[in-house]
Amino acid sequence: MSARDIYPVLITRDAAATIERTLESLAGFPEVVVYDNGSTDATIERCRRFANVRVETGDFFGYGKTKNHVVSLARGDWVLSIDADEYVGEALLAELEKLRLDDPSVAYEVERHNLFLGKDIRRAGLGGNWLVRLFNRRRCRFSDVLVHEKVIVPSDCRTVRLPGALWHQACTDLNQILEKISRYSELNRRDGAPTRSIFNICVRSAWAFFKSYVLRGGILEGWRGIVIANGDALGTFFKHIKRYADKATASENRELPR
Repeated sequence: MSARDIYPVLITRDAAATIERTLESLAGFPEVVVYDNGSTDATIERCRRFANVRVETGDFFGYGKTKNHVVSLARGDWVLSIDADEYVGEALLAELEKLRLDDPSVAYEVERHNLFLGKDIRRAGLGGNWLVRLFNRRRCRFSDVLVHEKVIVPSDCRTVRLPGALWHQACTDLNQILEKISRYSELNRRDGAPTRSIFNICVRSAWAFFKSYVLRGGILEGWRGIVIANGDALGTFFKHIKRYADKATASENRELPR
């Protein structure tokens, strides 16, 4: 086997702003499977401009299950999982070309570099992101979680790190931060986690800011570091306050006169 036997897969929804850069970096692969779950922008139209792209459509089942579904749609067992706001750098592409892929018990990690409003951010929790993205689907799979999914590598398999970068367009517009907070907090709202007290929620939110801005060096990233830290704090706050509000309003509604 060679890198020609790698089949990139990705899920999309309203990714028209970034999807072309993603698919341009995958032009050398035999087939790319794009699973779209409800785009209302030009995502599907732009995907169909690429001759090696096969577009499938369907429902969203949570990030983990949806990614497992698109993995199952690939024509080969070696899959490269990539997000619609990521693209493969030239150095990483060259490494993929060298791989023999003769051992299904090996999973490959890549280093994701996060571009935040045009700058490669290495602090504030955005640096050193090594992620398993190339694996044999007969041995590895994504965790079945609604959000923050990851590839599960069995204990009898090993991981190998590849040189080169996977570039992540983490934020091209500040509105994306608010949209992501809303989307992720809605998914977390349904995950069955315990409801925290107001005091606990405030402490967790403050800790998220402190961890990002101080402990993880966001203070060294200038104004971008402040934005990232506030985004982490707001994400933590709304993840928990939505559960609290659901429980509180349900209790209040039961007490209303009928």
